[in-house]
Formats: sequence, C-alpha cells, structure tokens
Amino acid sequence: MKRLPRLSKSGILTPSQWDAVARVIESNLREVTLQPGVGYTLNSGPGGQSLVVNGGGGSSSTQAAKLPWDITLTPTETAGSYLATIWPATVNGLIAENAFDSFPVTDTGLYYVVATATTDGSVVSGIAISIVSSPPDSQLPATNALPSTVNIIVGVIKDGKAYNIAKANKQLTPYYLSRANGDFSGIWATN
Repeated sequence: MKRLPRLSKSGILTPSQWDAVARVIESNLREVTLQPGVGYTLNSGPGGQSLVVNGGGGSSSTQAAKLPWDITLTPTETAGSYLATIWPATVNGLIAENAFDSFPVTDTGLYYVVATATTDGSVVSGIAISIVSSPPDSQLPATNALPSTVNIIVGVIKDGKAYNIAKANKQLTPYYLSRANGDFSGIWATN
C-alpha cells in the first residue's frame, strides 16, 4: 500500500494536491479489491462483494484437509457394504501397526473405531486399530501397576456415516491413586 503524500504547509489543499491524494487512495483501494480469478466467481452488488467457490471436479477440485483419525468409507461391489479406512494418527507418538488397513462395515448399525494401546506397565509400546460393533471394554485400574491395554474410541460409524471423535493425536498419561495400605491403582488418562 502506498502512503498518503505529506503536506509541507498548512492551509487549503490545491486541486493538484487533492489529485495526488485521490490517486493514492484509489490505488490502495484497487489493491484490496477482490479481483476475478480461477476457481471462484466474484459477484458485486449493492451490499458489497461475495465469492462463489467453484465446486469443479476431476484433478482441479480441492478437498478439506484430513484430520488425524478421519474415517473414509469407500463403497464395495456389494450393496450396503463399505471399506473403512482411518487417516493415520498417533498415540504417544506411535502410529498403529495396521494404520493403512481397511475394515469392512455395512450401512446399517453402529460401529466403534477403537485405537487399542498396549503398554509394558510404564510406557505405551504398541497401537492397533479395530472397528467393532459392541462398545469396547473400559479400562480397569490395575493394582500396583498400570493397565496393559487401553481402548480409546476415536470415531464411530452410524448407518453408513462416519464421525471422527478424536480429531487429534492422542497422548496417554499415567495416573496413580494411593491406598492406605501402601498399594496403588494405576490408570491411563488420555487428552
């Protein structure tokens, strides 16, 4: 953007000074005015301007960026049947051993997308993804240890529609509850 000319003296502006100011203002307005371009249509009206983004198709169309744990359902040759793929994500920095597998589902019913973390009692050592039709087991506190497995529901598929619940990489943190007898119970908490 151009700066407005500075006046060297006070008083009324002359027509040539007004012209110089007007040229700078008009130039600055042209810089911030929306211009026609590829991929969108510019509409001008009495209320201002609006953009209509062209839907397009083929290789020139764009899609929203994927989030960790996003679920894609791809129809199979069998009516009402899909293959579900999960966009790669991590738990404690580990990617699932089966992150690039596809899982069969149908367009009816409820499915849980589960990331199961295995631990050695102190750190997460592995991740596996599964899609199940029953709610996964909840974590049970272990006595004087941390649970060896943790199920994290990262998404659901309901009647052929996928929903990403997690939307971000997950971090498991150990928590301990001390008992009066000196023992403790351990659980894993997730962000």
